[in-house]
Amino acid sequence: MRWQDDNDWSDAGSVGGESAAQRSARASVASAMGALTRGASPTFRFGQFHVDVARNSSDDFNPLHDPKKWESVRGNPYGSPVVSVFQMECLIEYLLRKGQGAADSWLIEQHDLHFCNYQFTFTGWLRPHEEFQVRIHPSSVSPGADHTLSNRVFLKTEGQLVVAGSVSQSASPLYLPNAEFSRLHGLERAADITYVPDTKYFLKRKYLSTGNAKNFVIACLADQAYYFDEVEDRVSFPDMVPVSFISSALFEKDMADNVDFRQTPMAHARHNISIDRRLARDLRSNDRLHLLVTRPKLVPPAAALGQLQMAAECYDCFGLVQDNQVLFRAQVFLVPLTGGRR
Repeated sequence: MRWQDDNDWSDAGSVGGESAAQRSARASVASAMGALTRGASPTFRFGQFHVDVARNSSDDFNPLHDPKKWESVRGNPYGSPVVSVFQMECLIEYLLRKGQGAADSWLIEQHDLHFCNYQFTFTGWLRPHEEFQVRIHPSSVSPGADHTLSNRVFLKTEGQLVVAGSVSQSASPLYLPNAEFSRLHGLERAADITYVPDTKYFLKRKYLSTGNAKNFVIACLADQAYYFDEVEDRVSFPDMVPVSFISSALFEKDMADNVDFRQTPMAHARHNISIDRRLARDLRSNDRLHLLVTRPKLVPPAAALGQLQMAAECYDCFGLVQDNQVLFRAQVFLVPLTGGRR
């Protein structure tokens, strides 16, 4: 398979049943294909089995991933279940880390670039059994005293670009950098799956499990031994394992707010994620994770989504570990899959 010419790409995403969200997102990344170069890349394929294992191990009960319930989603344009965006992100993380060279590793350690920042725009969808490729561009270093090591990333099928974005290593979080929760006391005693009293946060509590993490890694087409090996005493939770719980937290919040996703479905348009890898590497089984989610803010297209021609709902999401340390902070932008929220 070859990468398409820029001219070929202009209509590559124009497939039947395309939703308003996908049409508008496609327009925002047409120019991104100029960064793709020809050349052989490995081909991947998620099966429905992978989708099921991923959603079961991350508590993701989005009906768009369910082999039976996807048809119950009003105006569903996909014609089948779809792969979770968190699966794609986890695979990208794995490929990037596996391909990281000694020079990049030295720069990260030398300049304390302990925050990994993921910025992905979702411009299409990926169905089970559909072949796709991932292209990770060579690392670049930002000029100036504040070093940032970045890689541009693209995931595409033969017919459309699905993910476009970048992964950056930095000394401080690039997204929601001022968030801190030292004054938010008593989370361990707060009721689960409800709003924390006198705050703007919806709380979902999770306990990490290496067994579930291994299953999620395998479901993302990655090698579990890269992260976990009891014989070699290796335990290293991927960034996207705790981040993947965002999906279930958003759904539990919808249920608490009496929102029926099947009648007013939303699609992931963009993720801005910063994770503290020092905390991530210290995670162990049975560690408690507090997921906090805000009510959505309506964001006009120009404010956060570049050329995306739709307003979005933006949710600020946080994962807190011991002593309310911020493991990850994320901005999740959702757009209407059909007619929007009521």
